[in-house]
Parts: sequence; structure tokens; C-alpha cells
Amino acid sequence: MDDAPEFLEPDVVLFMHEQALREYGGTHGLKSEDLLHSALGRAENRWHYAEAPKPDIATLAVAYAYGIARNHPFNDANKQTTWNCCVLFLRLNGTMNRIHHSHSIVYNDIISLFISDL
Repeated sequence: MDDAPEFLEPDVVLFMHEQALREYGGTHGLKSEDLLHSALGRAENRWHYAEAPKPDIATLAVAYAYGIARNHPFNDANKQTTWNCCVLFLRLNGTMNRIHHSHSIVYNDIISLFISDL
């Protein structure tokens, strides 16, 4: 059995989305539960169906970011939720201790996903 990382559950992502809306404002609601599950499934699918070697934690975090950024499952706060999912996933899997998003190249790359620069 492989040492699978701790993946994000939809209810945790929904909670993070609600927190982002409370902090930054915006329109509540999920456009589509299917879009959310599809976005979150990218990282798990990448892990389970990858050829050896398994993808690293950073690659899986990018899969979350890409999925949420491209699917836009929420009515609002997709960018903040994308960022929060990346940070939480990295922390859950022991990869990241502290990062400030305003100074991060990663955060800028996430924004680029939304405007189709990547």
C-alpha cells in the first residue's frame, strides 16, 4: 500500500469558501456540486493513476489549484478558495509551515490561471 497524502474533503473546502466570503465578501453559493467534485478529484486522480514515481505534494497542490481555477465551482471567491486549498493541502501533508500570499510567486501563478496566462 502506498503512503497516500491527506486529500481535501469537499465539506472542508466548502467551509474554507464560506470563511473567504465572510472575510472578503461576495456572492454566496455553489454553481455546481459536480464542478467542485471534479476540481477536487484532479489531485486524487493524479495520485492514484500516475505512473511511477508518484507525483510530489507540490504537483498535487497545483492540481487542486488548476481544478478550482478552471472549474469556477463557486459563485464568488474562487481565487481565495483556490489559494486556501493549496495552503491547507501543503500544510496537511507537512510541506509548508508559513507563507504570506501577497509576496508569493505561487499566488501570482494562481491569479494567472484565472486570466488564462498559464
